[in-house]
Amino acid sequence: MYLPKRMWSSHKKWPLILYLHGRSLRGNDLTKVSSYGLPHRLLSDRGFPFIVVSPQLPDGQRWTDVDSLASLVTDVMTKYPVDRSRVYAMGFSMGASGTWRVAAAYPKLFAAVISVAGEYELSLANSGRLKPIPIWAIHGDADTESSPILAKQVFDAFTAKGGKGRFTLLPGKDHNIPDIFNQSDLYRWLLSWRRRA
Repeated sequence: MYLPKRMWSSHKKWPLILYLHGRSLRGNDLTKVSSYGLPHRLLSDRGFPFIVVSPQLPDGQRWTDVDSLASLVTDVMTKYPVDRSRVYAMGFSMGASGTWRVAAAYPKLFAAVISVAGEYELSLANSGRLKPIPIWAIHGDADTESSPILAKQVFDAFTAKGGKGRFTLLPGKDHNIPDIFNQSDLYRWLLSWRRRA
């Protein structure tokens, strides 16, 4: 859990990010969650202007329990000064796939999603349930673990159902791109979206 340094003194509502980690960080050692990705950035960035919750999966599990993820987000919203129109999901690799699942199951909860190097389910894209949620999918064109071709096909199916967002293909990059979460333009893009009441 990351809380902005000035959270209680500012008397304002803060945007919230649910961040889902990749496969290699599963287990019962919470320090692993900050090995890379957004939680790693937050070890040193004390001015980050979001509340961030980064749950950890036990070994052998995947991000499929969307009800628990939604309950976690709702619990954080009741306990902290969260701007409920600016709740976002971000994930890397297996966590990227999880963001699509939880957003499809709870489309009225999230204002936008950023997914990096994920393997996505065509059935979710074709369901139309993700249509209200802008998605930015980022992939390396040399990724041999999660096919960039399949990722683009699923993203195209999402937009064909009326979804909006962007698909970014990074030339020469493989699966190992969690440093993308250090780029400020990702967070500016998130903040450009609000969930309608």
